[in-house]
Amino acid sequence: MLRPFIYTYKRDNHSSKKIADVLGCSRIFAEDEYRYQETDLIVNWGSGYRPQWWKNDIKILNHPTAVIKSINKAFSFNVFSQNSITIPERTTDISTAVTWIREGEIVFCRQILDGLNGHGIVVAKNEEQLVNAPLFTKYVKNRDEFRVHVFNGAPIFWTVKKKETNAPADLEHYVKSGHYWCMGWADDIPQECKEEAVKATVALGLDFAAVDIGMNYHRNKAYVFETNTAPGGFGPVTLERYITAIRRKLNE
Repeated sequence: MLRPFIYTYKRDNHSSKKIADVLGCSRIFAEDEYRYQETDLIVNWGSGYRPQWWKNDIKILNHPTAVIKSINKAFSFNVFSQNSITIPERTTDISTAVTWIREGEIVFCRQILDGLNGHGIVVAKNEEQLVNAPLFTKYVKNRDEFRVHVFNGAPIFWTVKKKETNAPADLEHYVKSGHYWCMGWADDIPQECKEEAVKATVALGLDFAAVDIGMNYHRNKAYVFETNTAPGGFGPVTLERYITAIRRKLNE
C-alpha cells in the first residue's frame, strides 16, 4: 500500500486540508524539505509547478504540466477543440467579438486566462461594454451549470450551481460563480455532461478534476467551461467520494 501526501498549491487551501485530515496524511509544499520515497503517492492539489523535491519517477496524481494546461483557459480550450470537446465559440480578435455583439450575442471578455470562479470575466452585452482581453468567448445559454467530479477516467460525483438564498432578485446568471452562488444537490445529470467531463479530463492528461459544464437543453449539448484541479467548497459527500477514490489508488 502506498503512503499519501497532498501537494498543495497554497497553504490556506481548505479542501486539501480536509482531504489530508481524513486520510491522516501530511500536506507538502513546493519549498518543503520533504524527501520523496518510492512508496509515496503524491496527490497534486492544483499546483502547476515542479517542487524542489521533484523526481522523474515520482508517483503523482495530476502531473504539474497537465495542471498548467488546465489553468490557462486559452491553452485548455485549444486542447478541447483538438479533441472534439464541445466548448463555447472563442476568438482572440476583438473585431470578431464586435461582430458577435452586433449579431445579438453576449460576449465574455476574459481578461485573466488563469482566473478562478469567473474572476477576470467582463460580460459585454453591447459594444460600449466590450473591453480588451486576450480571449473572448461567446456566451452559451444554459439553464443548468453542473460541476462534474472526474477521477481516474470516471465521474465520481456531480453538483448543480444554484443561487444562495440571500442572492438579490436581479442577480445576473451569465457567470454562475461568486458570493451568491453555491453547489446544490443533483440526483442525476444529463449523460452528455458526464461524457464531456471525462473527455475534457483525459484530453488534458489529468487524473482528476472538477469540470464546470453548462447544459443547453434546446441544442442537447453540454459545453465545457473549465476544469478545476483544486476544487473547493465541497460538502461531505464530495469529500467522501474523493477519499474513496484516493484510497483505491493507494491500494492498486
